[in-house]
Amino acid sequence: MSFSSQPDPLPGVGTFPEVLRRWAAVRSGAIAFRQIEGDGVREIDFGTLSARVETLATVLDELSLGGQRVVVALPGGIDFVIGFLACHTAGSVVVTSDLPRRRGKGERLHRILVDSQASAILTTETLAIRLGKSGDLAPIAGCRQILTLSALPATTNALSPLVSTPAAKDLALLQYTSGSTTAPRGVMLTHEHLIKNCRMISKAFALRNEDVSLSWLPAHHDMGLVGGILTTLLWGQAGWLIPPATFLSNPLAWLRAISERGVTVSGGPDFAYRWCVERIPQDQVRSLDLSRWRIAFTGAERIRPETLLRFSRHFAPAGFKSEAFFPCYGLAEATLLVTGGPPGVVVTQAFERESLNQGKARPTVSGETSAENHLVLTASGRPADGVDVMIAAPDGTGSRGARELGEIWIRSPSAGLGYWNNDGATRDVFTPKLPGSRHSWLRTGDIGFFHEDRLYVMGRLIDRLNIRGTNVYPEDLESSVEESVAGLVSGGVAVISIDKGGNDAIAVLAEKSRDLGESEESVAQAIRNCLATEHGLATDEILVLKRGSLPRTSSGKIRRQACRELLKCSRFSASPDDGSHSDANNRRTKTTGLVMEEIACRLQTSPSSLNLSTRLDSELGLDSLGRVTLLHQLAEARNLRLRETLLGIPETVGDLVRMLEGAVSAAPRNTDQPDSFDQFQEITRFHQTRDRLLSEGFEDPYFRLYEDLGGGLSAIEGRKLVQFGCYNYLGLSLHPSISEAAALAARDSGTSAGASRLVTGNRSVHVALEDSLSRFLGMEATLAFVGGHATNETVLGHLFGPGDLILHDRLAHNSLIEGARLSGARRWAFPHNDAEALETILKAHRQDFHRVIIVIEGIYSMDGDIPDLPRFLELKRRHRCLLMVDEAHSLGTLGETGRGIAEHFQVPAREIDLLMGTLSKAFASCGGFISGSRLLVDYLSHTTPGFVYSVGMPPTSAAAALAALSVLDREPERVLRLHTLSRYFHAAAKARGIAVGGVPGTPVIPLLTGDPHTTLTLSRILENAGFVVPPVLPPAVPEDGARLRFFLTSEHQESQVDSLLDVIAKHHSPVPNQPGPFVTVS
Repeated sequence: MSFSSQPDPLPGVGTFPEVLRRWAAVRSGAIAFRQIEGDGVREIDFGTLSARVETLATVLDELSLGGQRVVVALPGGIDFVIGFLACHTAGSVVVTSDLPRRRGKGERLHRILVDSQASAILTTETLAIRLGKSGDLAPIAGCRQILTLSALPATTNALSPLVSTPAAKDLALLQYTSGSTTAPRGVMLTHEHLIKNCRMISKAFALRNEDVSLSWLPAHHDMGLVGGILTTLLWGQAGWLIPPATFLSNPLAWLRAISERGVTVSGGPDFAYRWCVERIPQDQVRSLDLSRWRIAFTGAERIRPETLLRFSRHFAPAGFKSEAFFPCYGLAEATLLVTGGPPGVVVTQAFERESLNQGKARPTVSGETSAENHLVLTASGRPADGVDVMIAAPDGTGSRGARELGEIWIRSPSAGLGYWNNDGATRDVFTPKLPGSRHSWLRTGDIGFFHEDRLYVMGRLIDRLNIRGTNVYPEDLESSVEESVAGLVSGGVAVISIDKGGNDAIAVLAEKSRDLGESEESVAQAIRNCLATEHGLATDEILVLKRGSLPRTSSGKIRRQACRELLKCSRFSASPDDGSHSDANNRRTKTTGLVMEEIACRLQTSPSSLNLSTRLDSELGLDSLGRVTLLHQLAEARNLRLRETLLGIPETVGDLVRMLEGAVSAAPRNTDQPDSFDQFQEITRFHQTRDRLLSEGFEDPYFRLYEDLGGGLSAIEGRKLVQFGCYNYLGLSLHPSISEAAALAARDSGTSAGASRLVTGNRSVHVALEDSLSRFLGMEATLAFVGGHATNETVLGHLFGPGDLILHDRLAHNSLIEGARLSGARRWAFPHNDAEALETILKAHRQDFHRVIIVIEGIYSMDGDIPDLPRFLELKRRHRCLLMVDEAHSLGTLGETGRGIAEHFQVPAREIDLLMGTLSKAFASCGGFISGSRLLVDYLSHTTPGFVYSVGMPPTSAAAALAALSVLDREPERVLRLHTLSRYFHAAAKARGIAVGGVPGTPVIPLLTGDPHTTLTLSRILENAGFVVPPVLPPAVPEDGARLRFFLTSEHQESQVDSLLDVIAKHHSPVPNQPGPFVTVS
C-alpha cells in the first residue's frame, strides 16, 4: 500500500558515514541539527558536522580504535551525534550508555563496560574525572582510553578523510536492551541494520521533504537513537533536539517547541502523553499550535487507548488531531521498528476479557462493552516494509491463526546478529525455527495477536500470570487499577505473580500520590474491590508504596521480575498513612530550614534525617518523575512560578531549595498577559523573522505595486516583466468584452448589492451568473458567494457538526481546513492523493459517524497535481459518503473545454455532491460558488451564515464572471493552448535537468528549494532577469516546503518559458537523489 512517502533520499548508501559525506557534499550549508539549550538554540550544518566528525575520527584512528568497542556516554544532543558518527567513521563499534546520576554509583555503565570489553569511553569532562578516581567507578580492565570532546581538536590538518571506511555488513553498534525482564544485553547491529530500519521508519511515517522532526528521547535508547536521530539524518532534513531532562521537568517545553518550530514528527512512550496531560493546564494549552503535528508516534510500552483519548481532548484547543497518533511496536533486537501505520489511522477495538484469558481475541459485540467483560486495545499497526510477523505458540511448536494469542516472532532485514558475548541467549532468541521449517525467526518475548491484519501487543510472555488455568495479563489488571482507584501514581502499578503453596497468586504493588488523604488500608481495599469486581480475581497481597519505589528500565517501563525479587526479599517499604498533613504544607516562607520541614512532611520522614546533600533518589526513593512532581507541588503550594532557566531534575534536597528560592514569588499562573496586540508573541515573532531577512539584504517581496499589461506581462516600478505569479489562467483579466460588461453593470446596477441577497440585495445579474454556471458545469443549481475562502468556510461549517466526519486530503486548502474546524465535526486528514489510505480509514471508522464527506481538490494549488476522481467516487459510493471537490484551480483549466475535473475524467459532474469553484482565476473576477442539487442549494441560500448575513456579490464582479463564461464558450482554444504550454514547460525543464513538480497539462508548476533563504534568492535572481515569480514561504507552506510556483496563462509564449528556464538552469544546483523537485542556488 502506498502512503505517499517520497522516494528514498539516498538509495544505495549503506553506512551513516556515507550518509553524512553525501549530505555535506550537496547541502554543506544546510542545518543538520538544532539543539534547544535553555532560551537559546545551538545549531550545526552538514559541512561543519562532517568536519567535526572527520577530525574526531582521525583521532580515534590514531589511537588504534578502529574495530574496537567505544562506549559513547554523552548527553543526547549535537555532541552525541558527533561522537557517534566519528566512531563509525573510524570503524569503531559504538556502545551506547546513559550517563550515571551525578552521585550515583553507575552500576549499569559498569556492567556495560565489562560486558562489552570496551577499549575506550567517549564522555563528558565530569564523568571522565569520576572514572579516573579510585573508589567511585573502578577502572575497567581493557578500557585504556577516557576521551572527552572538549579535549579534542575542533579541526584537523588532514588533507583527506580516512582511507578506511566501514562496510555495510561490519558491526556498528552494541545496542543494550532496557532490561525489563533481564539484565541489559548488547544487541549486535551492523551498519546495514541501522540504515534499513531507518528506511523502514521513513516509509512507515511517509516522510516528506517538508517534514520537521524533534526528539527529546534519550540517545542511548533505541527509540531516541534510531527513530529520533539517525532517521532524521538519513532524510537530510534539520532535526530539533531537546534534553530529556527538559521534558521530564517541564513537558510544556516539548509541546512549545513543536508549536513554535513547525514540527511535524515527534513522539515518545505512552507515559510522555500522560505526563503532558497531567502537567499542562488549559490556559497554557491555548497558547500552543499543534495543528502541523502529523506523526505523534507512541510505543516502547503498552499503548493505552485512554491516554490517546485524554491527550486528544486536552490538546484539541491547540489544534492537535487525534489521527496524528502513530501507534507502533519495536524492540532493540530488531534495531527498532517492527510494526506501525499507516499514518492517519488509529485503530482501537474492544475484545472480550474471557476470550483473551483463554488465548482467543473475540471482538466485543456492540452493546456488550462494560468494563467487566471487555478490554479496549490499541493496534500497533501493520508490519513494516520487508518485515514478517508471526504469532507462534509460546512453546514454539507451531504458529497461531488470526485472533489467537501467542508469542510474537519476527523476520526482519534489520534483526540483529545476536547478543554480544552471549551465545546461549543468541540461540534462544535469534535462531529458533518452527518444526519442519528451515527459516529462523527472532523471538520477541512479547504476547500478541493479529486482528484485521493489525498487531495487538498484550505484554511480556515472562510476565504472564496463570491463575487457576486462566492466562491473565498484568497490563490489563494494572490499567483497571489505575482507572478505578483514585490517588495512584500514573504508570505506578505493578501486578506480579507470587508462589503460594505451589500455585500462582496475585500481588499488587501500587505507588500512592503524596497529596492523597486516603489511608493505605482504604487504597488497598479499593484495589482489591476493583480486581474482584472487574476481573473476578482474588488478590493475595497488596502493598501501597511511596512514589518512586518500583524499579524501572532506562525507558521507564516497570521491571516486574525485579519487583518479584524485591518482594521476595522484603525489600519494599510500604507508604505510611498520609491521613494527616502538617501545617508545614501551608507555610510560604523561603527559609531553608522551613523548606526542609515541608519536604520532610510531604515525604513522611523526619526533618532531622535531612540535609542539603540528602539524595532524593537513592535515599528517599524518588524516580525522576517523582522528583519533578515534588518540586512542582512545593512551588504550587507556595504560589511560585518556576523559572525555566533553572528547571531540571533535582537530585538532592539542596537542589529543591535552590530551585524554589530561584522561583518567581507570587506570580500569576500565566505571566504572559499582553494588554495590546503589539505584545502578542506571534506578532513579535513575525516581525523579528521579517527584520532578520531584510537585514540580510532581501527586499520585502510582498505588497508590491503591479500593473497588468496583458499578454502575460506586468509592470513593477516602471519595469516590464514576464508575469509567472498570477493565476489569470485564460488571459481574460483585460479582455475588452469583460471590462465592458463590468462597466455596464456598475452603470445599471451600481457598484454594490447594498444588502444581503436574502432581503434586498438580489440582482438579475446574480441569477444569470448562477444559471450559466449550472449549465456550464452540468449541475442542477449554483449559489454565488462574495469570496472563495469564505465559501468553503461557511458551507462546510454550516452543513456538518458533531457526530460527523470530514475526511480531507492532507494538502487541502486552508479554507477547507478552517471550514472543517468551524463545523465541530471530526476532521481527519488522509495522505495526499492516497485513496488506499482513505479506504483504510473508511473501513475502520465509517460506521462510527453519522454523515461523512470526502473533500478533495481538482488541482492542488501548491503542488499542481490532480486526484483520481473515479477512484474517489467509487469510495464515496461503496462507503455511503458524500464527495466535495474544490475546483478553484481546475475550472477553466482542466478538460477540453475547461469544465473541470469531471470533464477531464469523462464522468458526469452531478456525481459530485458538492462542487466548489472560485471566479478569481480562470474567470477574471472575484467570488466563489457552490453547485449541487437544487434542494441543497435552496437550503443553503436560506440558512448559510456566510450568505444570509453577508452582502451579495458586487454586480460588477458577477457581470465580469458571466462575460468570462461567454468568452470561454466562444474560445475553448484558450484551454487547449494552456494545456500545450504546460506540457512544453515540463519537457523543457526536464531537458535542462530541472526537476519541477505538478502534472503536465495543469497550469500550476512548483519548484521546491527547501528553505526560505534559497527561495528568496532565486526569486530575486529571476526578477533581475525580467521574470515575476513570487516566493512561497512559511506559514503558507512548512519551512522545508518553501518553493517557487509558476502560474501559466494561455497568453504566455514558449520563448518566455525557455528564457525563464535558462536563468534557472544557470543559477540552480539539483540535489542528487533528493526526494521531490528540490534545488539549491549556486
